[in-house]
Amino acid sequence: MTIATAPVQAKPMAAEPTPTTTSTVAQQPPSEPRPVAATLSPPATLRGGNLSLGCHCCHGSLSFYKSCC
Repeated sequence: MTIATAPVQAKPMAAEPTPTTTSTVAQQPPSEPRPVAATLSPPATLRGGNLSLGCHCCHGSLSFYKSCC
């Protein structure tokens, strides 16, 4: 494939000065206080025993396990 004429070169873009304003572009809304979580029951606790979590990966097969004693 042969190109007979050279491509036309684009004219450079004119640079415009940026406006020099000190006004705020965006303003975030005021923050609200965090709500206090109400608890209706006593916190959960674990008594004794151990909890074991994990996973095994063998030949691309993934298995998860959970045990407690």
